[in-house]
Amino acid sequence: MEKIFLAGIDLDGTLLRNDKSLSQASVDAINRAVYRGITVVPITGRPLSGVPDFIKKLDALKYIVTSNGAYITDIEKNEIIYSKQLSFDKTLKYISLANSSGLYCEAFSEGYGYVDSKTMSRHRAELYGTPLWEYITSSRCVVENVYSHFEENRLCADEIFCIAKSPSQRETFRSLIENDDDIQYCELENIYIELTHCDVDKGRALKRLCTLLNIPIENTIAFGDGENDLSFMKAAGISVAMKNAKPLIIENADIITETNENDGVAKILDTL
Repeated sequence: MEKIFLAGIDLDGTLLRNDKSLSQASVDAINRAVYRGITVVPITGRPLSGVPDFIKKLDALKYIVTSNGAYITDIEKNEIIYSKQLSFDKTLKYISLANSSGLYCEAFSEGYGYVDSKTMSRHRAELYGTPLWEYITSSRCVVENVYSHFEENRLCADEIFCIAKSPSQRETFRSLIENDDDIQYCELENIYIELTHCDVDKGRALKRLCTLLNIPIENTIAFGDGENDLSFMKAAGISVAMKNAKPLIIENADIITETNENDGVAKILDTL
């Protein structure tokens, strides 16, 4: 094992427990790792507005990667050090295409997600009373029409997140976007699909941060559990899958650790 200088850690299903809390064991392990000279970086699909304050306020953390790599933020200085969005034209094109295809559509810009009342009602019906509801309410802004909001305010999307009503509907939508080299997409579960700029994913963000910090990529470790973690787990020197991870992630990991409920991240951090 190479000496580790940077640990990239996904949040949901990885560092955070199922109730979206952070255990004291994880906090202590992060503090010990930073004391030993390891830069610990949350790398999440959440926009910055949806990252819990208890994460952003951890003194041990200096950087955070959000929106699946569209942003790298110096949280000590409250300064964005890298960002990449879809072009304005592509933003409008794919919001329109998602709408005309019958998918629920959320478009994110500058750390917030914009949704219409129909999509927010779907979230409420699915998530109210669950740990994810607080995340939704902190990170989404309800607008009358997402397309019009982005058009009128000349906004470029960090990410467009689409929710199909069935797997077959998602497959049809995917067939309409998969030949566009200006975007890339990631399929989650069986009805979700995320669209970002072709140069945005967690793996590219990890490489960019390593360049900024002058850390060789082989001296990094990545922790993840979901499909959108695959790129940065492949990019890192060592990849760690949670025991609760998707089969694809487990198959591609160097190490399997305990679940997010059983402090799997902390157990590996303390061995570095």
